[in-house]
Amino acid sequence: MEINFQTLQTEIIDKVLHVKLNRPEVRNAMNSEMIEEITRVFRKISGFGDIRALVIRGNGKAFCAGADLNYMQSVAKLSYEENLADSHKLAACFQAVYDCELPVIAYVHGSAMGGAIGLIAACDIIIAESETRFSFSELKLGLVPATIAPFVISRCGAVKSIETMLSARIFYAPEAEKMGLVSHSVPEKEMEKWLSEYLVSIKSGAPLAQKICKQMLRKLANETPSADISVYTSKMIAGIRAADEGQEGMNAFFEKRKPKWSE
Repeated sequence: MEINFQTLQTEIIDKVLHVKLNRPEVRNAMNSEMIEEITRVFRKISGFGDIRALVIRGNGKAFCAGADLNYMQSVAKLSYEENLADSHKLAACFQAVYDCELPVIAYVHGSAMGGAIGLIAACDIIIAESETRFSFSELKLGLVPATIAPFVISRCGAVKSIETMLSARIFYAPEAEKMGLVSHSVPEKEMEKWLSEYLVSIKSGAPLAQKICKQMLRKLANETPSADISVYTSKMIAGIRAADEGQEGMNAFFEKRKPKWSE
């Protein structure tokens, strides 16, 4: 897998793929190239070998300032059809992160504006430095946070999404945690500890079961309990119990040892 990009830095450490937004001179603002490269990484994770999780963060003073100004100027000159194609690429970027079969952790600091919040909302676990600023700034530019809205609403619910999107106000990580956008708002000095502890916990889980569990959670996120859902979940647990991983995990528990996948 190609690991050299123009707008990203990638590094594998202890079976974790670290993806760093790397345009610090513009606070990692997203341009067309970055959008395409993020999509490529998350669609081709199998090319990076035996990894257990991904961490996405930003180099420099901020996680991501949203859309790059030059990029915005260029798309403003496009026709409706060209803008539609470009918007599909942006939506596909967020979807690629959301659909990733491995756990994805966002490590957020400085600021996350506009489209950056969509990128965060598509992740599974979000650790944010407590002074991080957030804003759905699109309305101030005469735009709408359209492509990010499904991911934000799925994560935070409609009520808080409506209030923060319509007001376009700045809010900070502690409030983002209360609304569900951020998993944990922590002081800067504690961020690495939180990240390390999450990664240790993730790698203690069974790889196949983890992928199936994430797939199940995505499916059930907007479902209500029903007979059909009960059939789906019953089949899932029966299958995983009978699988090699399930057998190994239960045997290891009863034999009071670590399972083979545990580090």
